[in-house]
Amino acid sequence: MRVLVTGAAGFIGFHTCMALLERGDEVVGFDAFTPYYDPALKERRFAQLEGRRGFRGLRGGLLDPAALRAAFEALGAGPGTRVCHLAAQAGVRHSILHPEEFLQDNVVGFGRVIELCK
Repeated sequence: MRVLVTGAAGFIGFHTCMALLERGDEVVGFDAFTPYYDPALKERRFAQLEGRRGFRGLRGGLLDPAALRAAFEALGAGPGTRVCHLAAQAGVRHSILHPEEFLQDNVVGFGRVIELCK
């Protein structure tokens, strides 16, 4: 199976990618490396993934149409392709202090993923 994992450098995304690779799937990992969590930690996780057979890492955000389209193109289309959408702007406090950013990342970004899934 081929799987696009958004949010691949985050905690859940990283472990999801590792599990998929362990079972023999091909994984396209996509992440924006936003600074909400420690970017150095995300870089270390991504480096571990990039060292694994079957992994292709791409950097970009959900709000960048060209980057997101490139991730879907790297995945390919057809039977055996899946999308595991884990990218999100986390944090309740952040959503209260920056509601527009939260809506753009989580709602508009999700909408773009769904549109490309069609």
